[in-house]
Amino acid sequence: MHFLPGTPFYSQKFDDSSWQRVPVPSNWEMLGHGTPIYVNIPYPFEYTCAWESCSQPRPETFVAPVHVPKNLNGVGSYRRRFRLPAAWLDRPDADLLLHFAASGCSAMTVWLNGREAGYSEDSKGVAEFRVTHLLKRKAENVLAVEVIQWSDGSYLEGQDMWRMAGLTRDIYLVLRPRITIRDFYARPALIDPGTPNEHGLLSLSVEIEHVASLPRDKWIEPEKETEAGYEGAPLEVLVQLLELPDVPSSSSSLDIVLQHEVLRVPLLEKGLRANLQLTPSQVRPVKPWSNEIPHLYVLVITLRYAGPLGGGQMGGAPIEVISSMIGFRRVEIKGSKLLLNGKPLLIKGVNRHEHDPETGHVVSRESMLSDVRAMKSLHLNAVRSSHYPNDPHWLDLCDRYGMLVVDEANIESHGAGWGNTSLARNADWLQAHMERTVALVERDKNHPSVIIWSLGNEAGNGPNFKATYHWIKRRDPQRPIQYERALKDSRIVEFNEAYWRALDENTDIVAPMYPYPEALENYAKYSQNHDNAKPLIMCEYAHAMGNSMGSFDHYWKLIRTYPVLQGGFIWDWRDQGISSQTSSGKRMWAYGGDFGPEGTPSDGIFCANGMVQPDGKLNPHSLEARHVLSPFRVQVIQLSRNGIALRITSENLFRTENIRVRWSLFEQGVLRRGGTLDSLLVVAPQGSAEARISYVDADELGTPRSQKRRLFLPWREYYFEVQLLATTSAPLEDAGRLLYQKQIELQPANHSAMPRVALPTETAPSAHVAVTENAELLTVIAHESVDRKKLTAVFNRSTGEMQQLWHKGKPMLQSGWRPDFWRAPVDNDLGWNTPKELRMWRLASMQKHQHLQSMVVLNESRAGACIKTSWRIAPPTKGLSDEEREGGVNASSWCGRGSDITCVTCLHAVLLSGLRFECRFQPGRNFWTSAVLPRFGLRARLAKRFQHLKWFGKGPQESYADRQKAAKLGIYNGRVSEQLHPYLRPQESGNKVGVRWAALQDPSRAEALWVSAPPESAPLSLSALPYATDDLDVGNDKDMVIKHHLTKKREHQKHAAELEERDFVELHVDKFQMGVGGVQSWGARAAEETMRLPTESHSFAFSLFPRTYDLIGESDELSTDVAESATHEIEEAAAAIGCRLPRPLVEYVVQKPVRLSSKNSNSSSASARPKRRRHAGHSFFA
Repeated sequence: MHFLPGTPFYSQKFDDSSWQRVPVPSNWEMLGHGTPIYVNIPYPFEYTCAWESCSQPRPETFVAPVHVPKNLNGVGSYRRRFRLPAAWLDRPDADLLLHFAASGCSAMTVWLNGREAGYSEDSKGVAEFRVTHLLKRKAENVLAVEVIQWSDGSYLEGQDMWRMAGLTRDIYLVLRPRITIRDFYARPALIDPGTPNEHGLLSLSVEIEHVASLPRDKWIEPEKETEAGYEGAPLEVLVQLLELPDVPSSSSSLDIVLQHEVLRVPLLEKGLRANLQLTPSQVRPVKPWSNEIPHLYVLVITLRYAGPLGGGQMGGAPIEVISSMIGFRRVEIKGSKLLLNGKPLLIKGVNRHEHDPETGHVVSRESMLSDVRAMKSLHLNAVRSSHYPNDPHWLDLCDRYGMLVVDEANIESHGAGWGNTSLARNADWLQAHMERTVALVERDKNHPSVIIWSLGNEAGNGPNFKATYHWIKRRDPQRPIQYERALKDSRIVEFNEAYWRALDENTDIVAPMYPYPEALENYAKYSQNHDNAKPLIMCEYAHAMGNSMGSFDHYWKLIRTYPVLQGGFIWDWRDQGISSQTSSGKRMWAYGGDFGPEGTPSDGIFCANGMVQPDGKLNPHSLEARHVLSPFRVQVIQLSRNGIALRITSENLFRTENIRVRWSLFEQGVLRRGGTLDSLLVVAPQGSAEARISYVDADELGTPRSQKRRLFLPWREYYFEVQLLATTSAPLEDAGRLLYQKQIELQPANHSAMPRVALPTETAPSAHVAVTENAELLTVIAHESVDRKKLTAVFNRSTGEMQQLWHKGKPMLQSGWRPDFWRAPVDNDLGWNTPKELRMWRLASMQKHQHLQSMVVLNESRAGACIKTSWRIAPPTKGLSDEEREGGVNASSWCGRGSDITCVTCLHAVLLSGLRFECRFQPGRNFWTSAVLPRFGLRARLAKRFQHLKWFGKGPQESYADRQKAAKLGIYNGRVSEQLHPYLRPQESGNKVGVRWAALQDPSRAEALWVSAPPESAPLSLSALPYATDDLDVGNDKDMVIKHHLTKKREHQKHAAELEERDFVELHVDKFQMGVGGVQSWGARAAEETMRLPTESHSFAFSLFPRTYDLIGESDELSTDVAESATHEIEEAAAAIGCRLPRPLVEYVVQKPVRLSSKNSNSSSASARPKRRRHAGHSFFA
């Protein structure tokens, strides 16, 4: 590979001994030459920017005609020496073709032995050159290829991906006879699908070409022509159809199901072609092809001699034999529905770019097979080849293993705009549009997996696309065509009634991008009153960028409700990260902006939108998709304390599933009963079956616990889980795989029914709690005995934090508990500028914006102490005034929505058995202007030794308010360092919802710190990470260009692999964290119900208690018992000392603080600290 344009490198005499040897296929950027550039919309070569002030060219300023870029235009020069195989030397009559499966760049020129073979201008299209006359048969040949990164063809290749160059697909020589089968078009149709008359009908056209005159002794000219052809014509075509076994093996034999009559080939002069038409032939019985049962046949076409030639007996000798896999299936649109073999499809699809983190746009066959296997495991059934024809081997795999394909032309001119500047409206670009479309269809027309053609992506609309649409309809009338921008008005972007009324003629399917669920429902209702409504299949939706895909189930509730809604394609399959290294040599995934000198154009992290990571590992949101997309559903039809009856329904259209039903009954997360049904459940396509499960013997409900474990204790929580397992294997689908699972609540916990426990003061008379204080600290000590401390809690008198917690002499906290309202933004948050729009919550979480109003010991007894702390939160727009900072706030000021004052009040019950926190947040009107709350909870930093996490809640993967359908309620274990998912850009991660209790353990397994939700309260949201929120945050929002998810300076870009664990564990215990969102990542917010709490006054509580306990070694049952008994004991003790918040009032008085003088911070004077007041109870509200 050489980078000196103009060098006469293609000469046979050129000395290339100093050149670098490189593998082909490859991208030269991945070999260390040139710069990988990631941009979304604009053309990289038209950027005029520096890194710190990057101004992208706007599409509306685009002017045609285009120019060929001259600056920063990489040119790769390749040379290869080779000799023809010896077996080819005996074929002087052969025709030799040089085949490029794709060039990989927008322009390519090819030379052979110093003579030009041809030029191609389509980076993803096949280029084939006839080189018979250029080759040396018995000497060394020199192949030279010049690849130009940018050309005028680049204006049709503005896809949202890494812009890289090179020769990226296979290159090989093909030897064929000079009279050859140039092409064929098989049209295997399924007639009367689903009826007793179902059969196949094979139509076939075969094109024969005479490339050049053969020697006279190889060809006998007929003397006369007859009606049937040429009398004595020496060539004929034989067509055979063989049935391929569903599970091929080395011993498999292929049955001939069709052997058609011989087609005579007319005499062809040099350069002429003949098109032979096969009389449509019936195939009975026929096995249809579908994504569920991808049954294939082998079509064999033989060109052979028909009679004696040159005095020899050559009759029947083959000249050329070609074969192809085909499938009988029927694709049609009928009654506003897309049908496959007569059944309405549900498209559970994903968009797929060709990307490999090590090799760029070069994807190995092993990687492709791995992708198909992973897709099928996630219940995906369709792929959109975004936004260009994929490698032909990918389609072979889709044919073989059953993936539906939307095959897209290599046309995207997004950077040129969609209006008057669109290249779709420019007649000069008609030929380029047409050539790319024709190349797509002609290459892929015989693949059964291809069910829809796509004209391109985000390239505006106009006469050029109407021309390509009508050409496809003439060439292939069977398949539907889609194009998202097929609109009469280019100004329409949002999917609403104006959009579907503006639909143009050149699409058969409504294929919007990123519609909101409510917009889908509106279209569905609109279609009910319009007979000509088209089926809706989203070409892109659920933008899976970073921590994403919230409320994914909302789409599928609608799709399963309205027949006109037939699914869509998630954006997209793989995070387009590139393998790189941190400064310390650790492997990391690089993204846009990580390469090149200052001024290199980039759209930052916007290339990381995958269901899987760059190396194919699943991102957590892919598990949510797997659950929602499963073709099976479970419905409870009868429920009692003895058993349950379920109805299992299948969305499969063609495949019957023999299902093994496994069930489990859990008590407080601990397995109590379980089993597998003896008989398999046979669920027919689009059918259902019932399963009845008895999990309690009739006489067991009243059995004493000493004799048999009793179920349904009223104070405990019970739930039922059913798993549907496949019993039959299919290609890439193993028997035993999980098809679907569901959990069903049987009984909520009733805390009031739990037997009373004895308090420590009742069992240990010497145990007591004591409170001491000085000017700076308020200390509460729980004594096990007169001289033995069990628990010590230290409160800072100036900040109100519990800044220290000691258990039996060991520190547990590094920094104290304080109110927290901020989370590190996920990528979707950046799209609607969360760092700016919600910065008041980031400020509110900072200690300097949380001003202590009062710290009061409400109650103090031998059993415990109750400390009430109130903070006033600085207004978001200005911070507190000097008067407010100095304590000059009117004592009768009110907190809450009716005022400008925002308060947080917490009760800390320090007890012999542990601690109880209860907090209430009342936002003032300054905070209600946003009405969106990132989170509400308490945050603390624990000692680093707490490295193991165990929890009873949703898991095992992370879960959020709008993404928890796939997370199961259960008891889970893991290291704290494993809880953060390595999204390419660090962001909020590792949260768990539905947490009943959690515990952290030190490596010695001798000590554990527990957190639990009160039984009568809603479960908690919780995370424990070895990182600070700031480590995952974008930093100063001034450094972030939000629109493009790009930092202004490269040094501000963050990567997961660069994170270094802190010397603490940051623990968040929350009532609430807003959803992650998932419609799209450039302005859409999460669903309304997951963005805020339902009430204006927000309260929550939890218990905290250390124990000497081995979390890892002990059973889940014992862990549950510990959590339950300790929580109950703490609740009883807190109630006994009156440490409970009263029911919220509309307004309450904020205590007037006493200023703590910085000049006399060590003084013990009462005037130097907030006043301490003792109360017998908790009636502290005005």
